[in-house]
Amino acid sequence: MGDLLPNLTQLSLGNNTFEGHIPASLGNATRLTKIGLSSNNFTGTIPTSFGKLSGLTFLNLEQNHLVAKDDQDWEFLDALANCISLVVLSLAANNLEGSLPSSIGNLSSNLTYLYLGGNSLSGQIPHSIAKLSALTYLSLEVNNFSGT
Repeated sequence: MGDLLPNLTQLSLGNNTFEGHIPASLGNATRLTKIGLSSNNFTGTIPTSFGKLSGLTFLNLEQNHLVAKDDQDWEFLDALANCISLVVLSLAANNLEGSLPSSIGNLSSNLTYLYLGGNSLSGQIPHSIAKLSALTYLSLEVNNFSGT
């Protein structure tokens, strides 16, 4: 999809019944600034190719069936650190599991909204999250976090 639409700047496909994996080729539409794929039936992992979208400001993948269970599945988070303009990231209401990686603190210094509620995250909230000093909204409810 990204190969065929290289000039695409915004993609809004929320509230449909799309299913299957999110196409990794979206990372080839390097002019994308906004991606909204919420409230669908997407499965699989979040593509690391999103890390090629340095101008991405908005990524909403909430309310799907996306998974992250191990270090390899969470590699998308490392890739998103390349999205230096990212302001909004919503991964709420998916099937993200385990500990939230400390690389969360490497996301954009412009990140204002981070939505991770409604997953199966556990363990402690990484101290590195404090590096996201521009955050004005942090949603971590309905998970299994513990500790202080």
